[in-house]
Amino acid sequence: MIESPIIVGTILARLRPRRADPAPVEPQPQVTLRTSRPVVLRLEPAPLG
Repeated sequence: MIESPIIVGTILARLRPRRADPAPVEPQPQVTLRTSRPVVLRLEPAPLG
């Protein structure tokens, strides 16, 4: 669990997350905030530099 922020940071430094569906996401207030539907992401290579 301690390593997960490092792994996510490394992945996001090399890839660019993009939402696959451009429709707006509505938060639903509960004990924690959840989205009205799943948010699907596509990972594209990040530009070098």
